[in-house]
Amino acid sequence: MKTASFKCPHCSGLNVWKDANYKEGAVVTCPYDNCKKKYNQVSCPHCSGSMFWKEANYKQGTVVTCPHDNCKQKFNHLNCPHCSGSMFWKEANYKQGTVVTCPHDNCKQKFNHLNCPHCFGSMVWEEANYKEGTVVTCVYDNCKKTFKP
Repeated sequence: MKTASFKCPHCSGLNVWKDANYKEGAVVTCPYDNCKKKYNQVSCPHCSGSMFWKEANYKQGTVVTCPHDNCKQKFNHLNCPHCSGSMFWKEANYKQGTVVTCPHDNCKQKFNHLNCPHCFGSMVWEEANYKEGTVVTCVYDNCKKTFKP
């Protein structure tokens, strides 16, 4: 059985996923009654160190720099919208909008992903039918701005 566990960055309580349904970068709500705060966690693909976004404002697809002194390397991360499997670009060379093929054996499906340049919200085309250069309207209610990637 695959598990995931790490300490909440707010209260240091141990959060454990025993059924392997943890999704890198997803918003996590601490289960402890004295905390209940939200955050994101992503493991660095270079050093395996945990990184936390205490304000729960992590954005998939953006370039991340590992904060650990023994690493400091850059990368990109996405979760497949079909299987939720994590994908990492260790060279931080992910190009937004391109067709991505999920590398996981149980999936292999294609999709496109873009971050809105205004709010950095993550937008996904599950059918991989985004056309480069198309004007896009952000799907997030707090933004709704248009842009042409």
